[in-house]
Amino acid sequence: MDTLVSLVLNIINLIFSSIFSFIITYLIILFFIKLFGIWKIKKNKADLKTICPKCGSKSSRVSKNIYDKSRKIFSLNLLNWKKFTCFSCYWEGSRWD
Repeated sequence: MDTLVSLVLNIINLIFSSIFSFIITYLIILFFIKLFGIWKIKKNKADLKTICPKCGSKSSRVSKNIYDKSRKIFSLNLLNWKKFTCFSCYWEGSRWD
């Protein structure tokens, strides 16, 4: 157990020891989000309409706020964040396209 804790602490120390390693880690995380499609909006194959991740019905675009615009900047414009809402289950959230 002590070796596991020391390993985790060493990894955290390695990542946050310099700004260069922090930037590299941030870019790697962004790459994996894009590669594996995490938080990507799902679309219906037949008519390319967006699907709600909660109930599976059609979702619609809504206007962005400043938080959504800053998310796009922090993702270095690699992920095109859009805000969606579902009128069936009242889900509202951001996904990238």
